[in-house]
Amino acid sequence: MRDPRVTEGPRRTPNCCAKATAILSADVAHIALEMDEHVDMRTCSQCGTQYPRVHGFLYRNGDAWAIYWAELYKDHPNHPEPRALMTIALGNDWSEGADSSSHAWVQLDAWPQGDQIQMRFIDPSGTLDAATFGTALSREAALSHKDGNDFLACADQVIYQDTRVSALLGTR
Repeated sequence: MRDPRVTEGPRRTPNCCAKATAILSADVAHIALEMDEHVDMRTCSQCGTQYPRVHGFLYRNGDAWAIYWAELYKDHPNHPEPRALMTIALGNDWSEGADSSSHAWVQLDAWPQGDQIQMRFIDPSGTLDAATFGTALSREAALSHKDGNDFLACADQVIYQDTRVSALLGTR
């Protein structure tokens, strides 16, 4: 009888949404996250509360795959519960001078609810340089986009692997 611990890699699939679980269950070992250690402090234009924005990169099979930013909210007057607003730009070629027409970006809102993390695509509230990051996808466009599952897989990696995000949302 074979020992499954020897033939199978470690199972690191987080308790996440069903679409992302399908992607992550086969691909999680091939996704790496690199955190940029710089934390950018921002000020809410509506209430003046300060909050941190963190940044990082995702690699799939060793190749640059996505760039993310996460705004981390806790005890904010408009939503006192912990919350992360993620912006994720996805593309297959991030080399200098790459054609950005294959790049796209979305925004997702994530928050803990009980022992699970809830997340949803939202309409973008900011802008990114289209020449670098590609097209901004509305909520509706993200839901039906060919890379919709990849955006969710990226978001799960950020939620569970970026220690700054996971500390806020309680996933570590």
